[in-house]
Amino acid sequence: MSESLCRQRINAAVSRAIKLGVIKREGCCRKGCNREYTVAHHKDYNKPLSVVFLCMKHHVAWHSKRAAKQPKEKLYNLSASSLFDLGMKQLGLM
Repeated sequence: MSESLCRQRINAAVSRAIKLGVIKREGCCRKGCNREYTVAHHKDYNKPLSVVFLCMKHHVAWHSKRAAKQPKEKLYNLSASSLFDLGMKQLGLM
């Protein structure tokens, strides 16, 4: 499986966590920003459910300055459901 497909599955796991209420969507985490429409942002894809919420302006700015840690190859073959379970364990919820 490719890195981009792995990231898509990780994002699907985050969407599931938001729908189930495991993760609460928040306003932009940047100080002084009051935008409420946000996207989940991974600083490290190896922690599937560890995200911060950024507005699009700050999300694009973050990626223009640095890259997130890419998923390790061992995560490439995991399903979105397995990535969700991994993230739940990392958060101490399983």
